[in-house]
Amino acid sequence: MLVCQPSRWGRVAVLAPALIVAAAAVAATAHGGYEVAVACAVPPGIAWLYPLITDGLALVAYAATHRLGARSALIYAWLVVVLAAALSGLAQAVYLASGPALDTSPVLRFGVGAWPAIAGAVAAHLGLCVCERLVLPFAALAASRAQHVDKVIRPALAKKTWVVSDRFAASSVAFQAGGRAISEAKVH
Repeated sequence: MLVCQPSRWGRVAVLAPALIVAAAAVAATAHGGYEVAVACAVPPGIAWLYPLITDGLALVAYAATHRLGARSALIYAWLVVVLAAALSGLAQAVYLASGPALDTSPVLRFGVGAWPAIAGAVAAHLGLCVCERLVLPFAALAASRAQHVDKVIRPALAKKTWVVSDRFAASSVAFQAGGRAISEAKVH
């Protein structure tokens, strides 16, 4: 199997234009999101948060796609990316199609009113999914070690028996270096 690793400059050559496009898209859709929020009677001092919420949720979900391992979790995160991007674009389209005299329906006002709570809940859930993926393996490892100490080491020491255990070092190397691709030097 051939694996191609792009050079540092190769990554920069792709990443720099991608960031420029992303920043331009955020700026372009932010105006529409702001105007739609204002038209729905959101105070202007708060309306500027709506584009940040929408585009921020897309960024959180996109970042989560790189941390989530399960296929269903990846699909969920990508759906959130697409949904947030679609809502951002839809707000811009509604504003551009309506012009300065934006007439807001009750459904649109309801959606605008509910959006911060929905986005906050989804962002929190994505964060929880990422944290569980990062924290639970360490918690399981710590629980396994605690159980080994309680069931094997302490009873042996209570009987005045010598205890030599390499379980912790070997499992750390196997779990972190092999399973999580952390260098062995950092594990020891």
